[in-house]
Amino acid sequence: MLINSYQFFESYPPEIFKELISLFSRTAIEVCEGQQYDVDFESRDDVSIPEYLKMIEYKTAVLVAAAMKMGAIIANASPQDADAIYDFGKNLGLAFQLQDDYLDAFGAPKSFGKQVGGDIIENKKTFLVLKAMELAPKEQKEGLMHLYSIRPK
Repeated sequence: MLINSYQFFESYPPEIFKELISLFSRTAIEVCEGQQYDVDFESRDDVSIPEYLKMIEYKTAVLVAAAMKMGAIIANASPQDADAIYDFGKNLGLAFQLQDDYLDAFGAPKSFGKQVGGDIIENKKTFLVLKAMELAPKEQKEGLMHLYSIRPK
Protein backbone atom coordinates (compact mmCIF):
# COMPACT_ATOMS: atom_id res chain seq x y z
CA MET A 1 0.00 0.00 0.00
CA LEU A 2 2.90 2.34 0.68
CA ILE A 3 4.21 1.89 -2.86
CA ASN A 4 0.71 2.40 -4.27
CA SER A 5 0.44 5.66 -2.31
CA TYR A 6 3.62 6.98 -3.85
CA GLN A 7 2.45 5.92 -7.29
CA PHE A 8 -0.80 7.86 -6.86
CA PHE A 9 1.20 10.98 -6.02
CA GLU A 10 3.06 10.68 -9.35
CA SER A 11 -0.02 11.85 -11.25
CA TYR A 12 0.29 15.38 -9.79
CA PRO A 13 2.41 18.24 -11.11
CA PRO A 14 5.90 18.45 -9.52
CA GLU A 15 5.12 21.27 -7.07
CA ILE A 16 2.02 19.47 -5.72
CA PHE A 17 3.84 16.12 -5.78
CA LYS A 18 6.60 17.57 -3.58
CA GLU A 19 4.12 18.94 -1.03
CA LEU A 20 2.16 15.69 -0.91
CA ILE A 21 5.27 13.52 -0.52
CA SER A 22 6.67 15.75 2.20
CA LEU A 23 3.43 15.68 4.19
CA PHE A 24 2.93 11.97 3.62
CA SER A 25 6.46 11.09 4.76
CA ARG A 26 6.27 13.33 7.84
CA THR A 27 2.94 11.75 8.74
CA ALA A 28 4.32 8.22 8.33
CA ILE A 29 7.16 9.03 10.73
CA GLU A 30 4.75 10.53 13.27
CA VAL A 31 2.47 7.49 13.10
CA CYS A 32 5.45 5.22 13.78
CA GLU A 33 6.47 7.42 16.72
CA GLY A 34 2.91 7.32 18.06
CA GLN A 35 2.85 3.55 17.81
CA GLN A 36 6.15 3.35 19.68
CA TYR A 37 4.77 5.62 22.42
CA ASP A 38 1.77 3.30 22.71
CA VAL A 39 4.01 0.25 23.06
CA ASP A 40 6.25 2.03 25.58
CA PHE A 41 3.24 3.08 27.66
CA GLU A 42 2.28 -0.57 28.21
CA SER A 43 5.23 -1.03 30.57
CA ARG A 44 5.11 2.39 32.24
CA ASP A 45 3.15 3.36 35.34
CA ASP A 46 3.87 7.07 35.05
CA VAL A 47 2.19 8.03 31.75
CA SER A 48 0.91 11.60 31.91
CA ILE A 49 -2.15 12.99 30.16
CA PRO A 50 -0.01 15.31 27.98
CA GLU A 51 2.08 12.29 26.91
CA TYR A 52 -1.09 10.35 26.12
CA LEU A 53 -2.46 13.24 24.06
CA LYS A 54 0.82 13.41 22.11
CA MET A 55 0.61 9.65 21.48
CA ILE A 56 -2.94 9.82 20.09
CA GLU A 57 -2.03 12.92 18.10
CA TYR A 58 0.76 11.01 16.39
CA LYS A 59 -0.94 7.63 16.18
CA THR A 60 -4.39 8.79 15.03
CA ALA A 61 -4.95 12.53 14.63
CA VAL A 62 -2.15 13.25 12.15
CA LEU A 63 -3.68 10.72 9.75
CA VAL A 64 -6.95 12.65 9.61
CA ALA A 65 -5.09 15.96 9.46
CA ALA A 66 -2.80 14.85 6.63
CA ALA A 67 -5.65 13.42 4.57
CA MET A 68 -7.57 16.67 4.88
CA LYS A 69 -4.55 18.83 4.09
CA MET A 70 -3.72 16.69 1.05
CA GLY A 71 -7.19 17.45 -0.27
CA ALA A 72 -6.57 21.15 0.33
CA ILE A 73 -3.19 20.99 -1.45
CA ILE A 74 -4.71 19.20 -4.45
CA ALA A 75 -7.51 21.79 -4.54
CA ASN A 76 -4.89 24.59 -4.62
CA ALA A 77 -5.95 26.06 -1.29
CA SER A 78 -3.77 28.81 0.11
CA PRO A 79 -1.04 27.67 2.51
CA GLN A 80 -2.92 29.36 5.37
CA ASP A 81 -6.15 27.56 4.52
CA ALA A 82 -4.33 24.23 4.09
CA ASP A 83 -2.72 24.69 7.53
CA ALA A 84 -6.10 25.59 9.07
CA ILE A 85 -7.63 22.46 7.52
CA TYR A 86 -4.72 20.41 8.91
CA ASP A 87 -5.32 21.84 12.41
CA PHE A 88 -9.03 21.09 12.13
CA GLY A 89 -8.26 17.52 11.04
CA LYS A 90 -5.85 17.05 13.92
CA ASN A 91 -8.45 18.22 16.43
CA LEU A 92 -11.06 16.01 14.78
CA GLY A 93 -8.68 13.03 15.08
CA LEU A 94 -8.05 13.78 18.76
CA ALA A 95 -11.79 14.03 19.40
CA PHE A 96 -12.35 10.76 17.53
CA GLN A 97 -9.77 8.93 19.65
CA LEU A 98 -11.10 10.34 22.93
CA GLN A 99 -14.61 9.30 21.91
CA ASP A 100 -13.25 5.85 20.99
CA ASP A 101 -11.72 5.58 24.48
CA TYR A 102 -15.08 6.47 26.03
CA LEU A 103 -16.99 4.02 23.85
CA ASP A 104 -14.49 1.27 24.64
CA ALA A 105 -15.45 1.60 28.30
CA PHE A 106 -19.15 2.45 28.04
CA GLY A 107 -20.37 1.77 24.48
CA ALA A 108 -22.90 -0.80 23.41
CA PRO A 109 -21.06 -3.66 21.63
CA LYS A 110 -23.73 -3.94 18.91
CA SER A 111 -23.45 -0.30 17.88
CA PHE A 112 -19.74 0.15 18.67
CA GLY A 113 -18.57 -3.06 17.01
CA LYS A 114 -15.96 -3.87 19.62
CA GLN A 115 -15.80 -5.70 22.91
CA VAL A 116 -16.60 -3.26 25.71
CA GLY A 117 -13.60 -2.87 27.98
CA GLY A 118 -11.11 -4.22 25.45
CA ASP A 119 -8.60 -1.48 26.26
CA ILE A 120 -9.01 -2.16 29.98
CA ILE A 121 -8.53 -5.90 29.48
CA GLU A 122 -5.31 -5.14 27.56
CA ASN A 123 -4.13 -2.71 30.28
CA LYS A 124 -4.12 0.18 27.78
CA LYS A 125 -3.64 3.52 29.42
CA THR A 126 -6.49 5.53 27.95
CA PHE A 127 -7.49 9.08 28.78
CA LEU A 128 -10.19 7.76 31.13
CA VAL A 129 -7.73 5.63 33.10
CA LEU A 130 -5.16 8.41 33.32
CA LYS A 131 -7.79 10.89 34.48
CA ALA A 132 -9.10 8.40 37.04
CA MET A 133 -5.54 7.94 38.36
CA GLU A 134 -5.14 11.70 38.58
CA LEU A 135 -8.41 12.28 40.48
CA ALA A 136 -8.73 9.10 42.57
CA PRO A 137 -8.14 9.09 46.31
CA LYS A 138 -4.92 7.32 47.34
CA GLU A 139 -6.54 3.93 48.12
CA GLN A 140 -8.47 3.81 44.86
CA LYS A 141 -5.42 4.91 42.88
CA GLU A 142 -3.32 2.16 44.49
CA GLY A 143 -6.05 -0.39 43.73
CA LEU A 144 -6.28 0.74 40.14
CA MET A 145 -2.49 0.64 39.77
CA HIS A 146 -2.51 -2.90 41.20
CA LEU A 147 -5.15 -4.01 38.70
CA TYR A 148 -3.14 -2.46 35.88
CA SER A 149 -0.02 -4.31 37.05
CA ILE A 150 -1.72 -7.65 36.32
CA ARG A 151 -0.66 -8.58 32.79
CA PRO A 152 -3.29 -10.19 30.54
CA LYS A 153 -2.54 -13.66 29.22
